[in-house]
Amino acid sequence: MPKLKVLDLFSGIGGFTTGLERTGYFETTAFCEIEEPCQKVLKKNWPDVPIYTDITKLTGDTLKADGITPDMLTGGFPCQDISIGSKTGDGLDGARSGLWFEYKRLIDEIGPRFALVENVFTLQSRGLDRILWDLAEIGYDATWTMFDSQYFDYPQRRRRLYILAVRDGISDGVEVFDADQRSGPDTPIGFDTFTESRLRAIETGNGEREGIAYFTRQRSDEYANNGVASTITKRDYKQFTDIVVHPDGTARRIMPHERLRVHGFPDTHFDDTGLTKSHQFEWNGMSTQVIEHIGRQIHGKLVHV
Repeated sequence: MPKLKVLDLFSGIGGFTTGLERTGYFETTAFCEIEEPCQKVLKKNWPDVPIYTDITKLTGDTLKADGITPDMLTGGFPCQDISIGSKTGDGLDGARSGLWFEYKRLIDEIGPRFALVENVFTLQSRGLDRILWDLAEIGYDATWTMFDSQYFDYPQRRRRLYILAVRDGISDGVEVFDADQRSGPDTPIGFDTFTESRLRAIETGNGEREGIAYFTRQRSDEYANNGVASTITKRDYKQFTDIVVHPDGTARRIMPHERLRVHGFPDTHFDDTGLTKSHQFEWNGMSTQVIEHIGRQIHGKLVHV
């Protein structure tokens, strides 16, 4: 069976594409990303995939003229007006999060079989109902769920809402998003080895591994050992939330390559891009392990049937 062709919108550093490619069932045929540093990352890792730079100027006719006919659209549209930290609380009426309507327009113009949308969990009360209505209006059935990344093999607490829109409808009784993956009694190991409760194994730099523990800031001088990294955010490179502690008591901040790891990206993802402040673009990285899981569910339950 040929791979499903994907148009990756709001591509960032390529989280959707990384996760979907791991399944072996999807192939990204074009990106759309406006940030130049992120474009450099995309070009480095997917040199043969074209990049469109402005979603407000991208049209179905443009894609068709370029020979791009995607089976699925993916994208996490901007969350600035939706998130807890929003200064305006304008939701989908905001200038940034309102780009959802450009996403909707492209779904309508292109008519892909699937569209997969990601955003912060606060979208549940700040626009989810409107998005579901919008999708129904253009002929798409939709289902949604909230996944926490810590239950998908990498130690980061990251709750995100995922919406899957299906052009031909979802058959009765099909549970696309497995409920048993939404939470779990134990956090998975994450870095391949496991020394004792709450420890994670990480490279030391000379090919060996040692256990480390994550501690999350509770107050300015108090940390709690939660076993997983807290949600990686934009402010972390200035005012860090987590520290890691080695068995000998050494404490330090999370390193840039470790921030990539808790998203499921390889350590080399930014290599040779010339970015001196790559950490500024890691905070919004997609949890690639969650996307891989969703991709397998789509293929197994909606495509390969």
